[in-house]
Amino acid sequence: HNNHPAVHLIAARQAYQRGGVSQALYHTATAINLRKDYFDAILLQAQILMRQQRIAEAKASIEQLIRLQPDNPSVWYLNAVASDAAGDTDNALYDLERALRLNPGNEFVRATWETLLRKSTELDSAKRMEAASYHVNLANGYVSQNLRIRAGVHFRRALQLYPFSKEARLGYASMLEMEGYHARYLEELLVMQDLEMQDPGIEDAIEMYSNLLLDSVSSKWGIAQFEPARINPTVQIFVIGTFEGYPFAEDYLPDFFQDILGVHSGVDYVDAPMFAPDDSDAFALARESGSDYYLLIKPSVFPAGIQVSGELYASRTGTLLHTERVVREGAEALSRSLWALQKRIAGLFPLQAKVLARRFRTAVIDRGRMDGLEIGDEVPIYPARAGIIRSDGLGILFSESEQLGLFTVEALD
Repeated sequence: HNNHPAVHLIAARQAYQRGGVSQALYHTATAINLRKDYFDAILLQAQILMRQQRIAEAKASIEQLIRLQPDNPSVWYLNAVASDAAGDTDNALYDLERALRLNPGNEFVRATWETLLRKSTELDSAKRMEAASYHVNLANGYVSQNLRIRAGVHFRRALQLYPFSKEARLGYASMLEMEGYHARYLEELLVMQDLEMQDPGIEDAIEMYSNLLLDSVSSKWGIAQFEPARINPTVQIFVIGTFEGYPFAEDYLPDFFQDILGVHSGVDYVDAPMFAPDDSDAFALARESGSDYYLLIKPSVFPAGIQVSGELYASRTGTLLHTERVVREGAEALSRSLWALQKRIAGLFPLQAKVLARRFRTAVIDRGRMDGLEIGDEVPIYPARAGIIRSDGLGILFSESEQLGLFTVEALD
């Protein structure tokens, strides 16, 4: 079968998996010589050349792909990645915009475009405004369907791209108000006031909620409730594996992952997610980072959606503590799977809090309604430096003799 191009493509893939770059390139070239329009062989050749930093040669192969399938968004994605590798950010952005015109709902392409925008453009750029508008429109659609959590994700994404979006800030603030988080709602309104977003409704709402919150715990105790640093478990995220069909996604997706996974106030994800070759490398890096735990995310892309596996380990010992698997299909499969994963992982950790102020037998801690506390909840009190991180499970080990008392929740913000 030496004259069959498919045989050479298979040989090229096998050689490349074994690390035989020269042999892989030989077989792709042979396959292409046997069939000039062999798309899959040209695609593999371009990817190998890019991995070897032979960008000019890779671009020549990609130009062939564009001639063969000009309406394939994956080809324009690859051309953008090659342009970015060559330092041509403007053309990379242009190619990603073309790919998005062909498939506006492609999350991998959009995340890559947004990452480049955030790295290469000013906060007030028109491109960022355009990118934010996409998420605002999606969020408003979810609001109309009463899907507030998904709406909130897109309002936040819009603000990360373009902090000056009045519509995104109003939308996000309204989500907080509907959830009953009045102090956070007021904080967002004050940000809009600081940004000089003129609106009579904003001024009226600030006055009303400022008066409403005069009896709140934070007002009575004179505490700026969103400023104190919290005691949270620290988690380092590693991504192991590739995203089928989106080579080099590891260079662009960490920010996207961080935006979705880092929304929970009860967990501190240290740094941006890192791509690791394998489990053992992740363990070594996690120990160096000093984090309490590390989370391995293993994606598997299939035509209808994506499967994301999450494995939570203790950083000190490398002990596997918990495993989750999320499968999502259809629109926004990547972000929905990551959102579901972060909710499940964050819910595993026990609540930790610290005392901010004390008057005789009454005290204020740095947790509240947004952390899931309710009136009547009881929280054991321990000295600040007591306990050790468990190596065989989640949480902190305390001795009975270390407990100082019991905190009973009587009022909440």
